Amino acid sequence: ERTGFAFIRTGRAFIFIGFAFVLFFGPGVAGWNILNWTMVAIGLFFVGDGLRWALPAERTRRQSPYCFDEMEITIPDYGVPARFWRTMVLNHE
Repeated sequence: ERTGFAFIRTGRAFIFIGFAFVLFFGPGVAGWNILNWTMVAIGLFFVGDGLRWALPAERTRRQSPYCFDEMEITIPDYGVPARFWRTMVLNHE
């Protein structure tokens, strides 16, 4: 989920910088316009890819204490010895 959020933040930065360049420089040289709109398109791609990472991870995070299937994770509780730590199993969907 954190990776998805990082992609979303990076994509937003590309979008805002691309739009700022478009507004600041205006319809000047065609090469710069292509670069500016390419930055906006790359930003949209990053936001979409980040959502593709974040949304399934959010669903898994919501169900994490209740799933029992393929992946077992130890939940650390540093107040007790490690042999008493609980584990949870995540469903792979």
